[in-house]
Amino acid sequence: MSDRAAPTVRAKSGLAMTPWDSGAIATGRGVWVGGAGTLVVDFRNGQSAVRLVGVPAGSLLPIDVSRIYNTDTTASEIVVLF
Repeated sequence: MSDRAAPTVRAKSGLAMTPWDSGAIATGRGVWVGGAGTLVVDFRNGQSAVRLVGVPAGSLLPIDVSRIYNTDTTASEIVVLF
């Protein structure tokens, strides 16, 4: 059994996200990844172009991102939760 607790994200809405290399997205409570792959994101704290490699399909990521890049992102069915 894993020592990690399951993430808790209490979202009130969601928006399907098509990754793009310019422009910011609204503050979210997390990111749902429906199709496995890599996400390249900017975190709201200023870290940019962070590669999250090997994200499994059906993952709920409790992360606060300001951008999801198209370049090098291979994950699909991405939804930003608000």
